[in-house]
Amino acid sequence: MKYLLLLEFTINSFQITGIVYELLMSEPNLMLIFQLTYLSCMVLQIFMLAWHANEVTIQSTEVAHAVFDCEWYDLPKTIKEMLVFIILRSQKPLTISVGPFFILTNATAVTSMKAAYSYLAVLTNSRG
Repeated sequence: MKYLLLLEFTINSFQITGIVYELLMSEPNLMLIFQLTYLSCMVLQIFMLAWHANEVTIQSTEVAHAVFDCEWYDLPKTIKEMLVFIILRSQKPLTISVGPFFILTNATAVTSMKAAYSYLAVLTNSRG
């Protein structure tokens, strides 16, 4: 899964770069509406994926608090032992990785947009 997300983020960055480059270099016409809509969808897709991954990380750390807030003291000893393991496991947050490089968060989506801008700068500078 993490390598698929890496591929997804890389392809999305290149697609966003291509769309913005085409918008900058072409004459205004009816395709402009389609291109702007497609660009908006691509950016929204990246940020929605990152937001949900960020929520998984945040909510996974809240599990320990939820277990502790339940009435655990009224439960049998075996259940209490299981709850201790749940609390211990939930101390380390769950994360979704993008390849072997980084964890998917909101900052990752911003980094992807920065990469798309960098690619665009290289394209526009190479055109002259």
